Amino acid sequence: MGLTQVELGAKSGVDTRTIQRIESGEFAVGLHIVFALAQVFKMNPYELLLHIDMPAGKVAPVKKKK
Repeated sequence: MGLTQVELGAKSGVDTRTIQRIESGEFAVGLHIVFALAQVFKMNPYELLLHIDMPAGKVAPVKKKK
């Protein structure tokens, strides 16, 4: 699709830094991000997951609600 990280962030609503961290393997992807990115790429979320190479043992950080 040829999007920059900034463009992908703007279209998906995902923070650019999060996209950078996903690409570098520093961040485990949560379902809300998978669905947002799948919508941008016009693909099934399951298909998108097949393209994500997540290192074993990585767990998505849990954000505590205030």
